[in-house]
Amino acid sequence: MSDTTEPRFPIGALSGLGTSAARLRPAVAAIEPDPAPATTAGDDRVVVWQEPAAGARRAAAGLLPRLPREAPGAELLEPGRPRLLYPAHWQSPYPQGSRYATLFERGTIDWLTRFGLIVTAEDRQTIDEFECGLYGGLSSPTSNLRDGLLLTQFVSLWLYFDDRVIEDSSAFNLDDPVASMTPDAGAASANGFVDAWSDLLTRIRQTQSEGFMQRLGDALKKWIENARLETDNAKAYQRTGELPPFATMLEIRTVSIGMYPTFFLLEMAEGFELPDEIRDAPALVELKRLASRLVGYGNDVGGLAKDLHGNWPNLVVALQAERGLALEDAFDEVIRMHNADVETFDALARLMPSWGPERDVQVDEWLQVVRYSVLGFTFWESLATRYQKFRATAGGRLLTAPVTVFVPAGVDAKRPMLGEARTVRVGA
Repeated sequence: MSDTTEPRFPIGALSGLGTSAARLRPAVAAIEPDPAPATTAGDDRVVVWQEPAAGARRAAAGLLPRLPREAPGAELLEPGRPRLLYPAHWQSPYPQGSRYATLFERGTIDWLTRFGLIVTAEDRQTIDEFECGLYGGLSSPTSNLRDGLLLTQFVSLWLYFDDRVIEDSSAFNLDDPVASMTPDAGAASANGFVDAWSDLLTRIRQTQSEGFMQRLGDALKKWIENARLETDNAKAYQRTGELPPFATMLEIRTVSIGMYPTFFLLEMAEGFELPDEIRDAPALVELKRLASRLVGYGNDVGGLAKDLHGNWPNLVVALQAERGLALEDAFDEVIRMHNADVETFDALARLMPSWGPERDVQVDEWLQVVRYSVLGFTFWESLATRYQKFRATAGGRLLTAPVTVFVPAGVDAKRPMLGEARTVRVGA
C-alpha cells in the first residue's frame, strides 16, 4: 500500500476461531479490504475489519434503503447466500420507513442534548451511528409524529443507556435509573439518563392508564435486569473465554433486546390498551417471545462482526462453540432458526382465540404493527453504521445476510390488515 492510500482500518485476522477469549484477540493482520479482503473458497480464516461509515456515505448520496423483494418461486435458501426472510405481509405500506424519519432523528438528537447526554464528539459519533431516523422510522413506520418520535426517543435512549450505563456499570450508580423507569419516579436528578427516562414516562402517562404504566415499568425492570446479566456474562467471557449455553444466552437475549417494553408502546401508538387477560393469554405470550427472539437473532446476525471486534458474546459464536461448527455454518444455522421462527409466528397468529369482534380487530392490528416493527428493527440492524462499519469473512465468504421480503408461492401479495391477519397463507 502506498503512503497516499486511505487506510481501511484493519482490525485483525483470526484463524480457526474457537471458544477461548485469547484466540479472539490475535495480533492485527495487515489487511486492505477494498471492498473486502481477498478470500477464496475453503479459506478457514475469520477476518474482521472496519470500513468508513456506511451511513455517512448513504446520507451524503441521498440514498434511501430498499428491501430486496423476491418473486414467488425464487430460490431463497441457496447455499452460501443466507438471507433473513420475511413474507410480504410483514412489510408495512411504507417500506422505506416513516415519512417523519428526518423529524424523528432531529427531535431525538435535540432531546438527548437537552438532557446533557450529547456533550463530546464521541457522544455525537455514537448517536450518529445509531441513525435514529432509520431506527425509529423503520420500526414504527405507521405511527403519527407524536408517537413515532416518542418511540424513537425511547429506543434510542435505551440503546444509548445500554452502551453507556449497562455495559460500563462501574461508571454509574444504576439504582437511580432503574427507579426512574417506574410510575412513581421521584424528582429531577443530576443524572441526565434518569431525567430523560423520567421525561419519557411522564409523557407516556399523559395518555395511558396507571395499569398500563405499571405493566410498562415491570417490563422495563425485567429488561434492565437481563441487560445487566448479559453484561456480567460478557465480562466473564472476556476473562475466561467461556460462554453460557446457547439456550441460556438466547433466553437472556430475548428479554435484553428490549422488545417487551416496545410491545406496550405499540399499543399506545395504535390508540388502545389491551386488557391484561389478552396480554397474558398463552398465545400472545408466545407470540411476544417469538417476536423478541426474531429481533435478537437479527441483532446478533447483523452485529456479528462488531461483536467479534469487541470480544462480546454473540449467539452465533455461542452456537459455534456448543456444536463445534465452523463460524460460517453457525451463522447460517442462526439464520435458519430466525426464518423458522417467522413461520412459527404466523402459524400461531392464525390460531388465536377470539375475544369478540372489537377486541379481535385490536389484537390483529397490534399483531400487524408488531410484524412491521420486527422487520423494521431487523432491517435497521442490517443497515446502521453502529453495526455495519465492521465486516467479517469466514470460510471464504462475507458474513452478511440481506433482509429479504418475499411473496410465498401461491399467496396473494396483498398485505393483511386488521382482521385479515388470521387468514394469511404463508407456506408454499
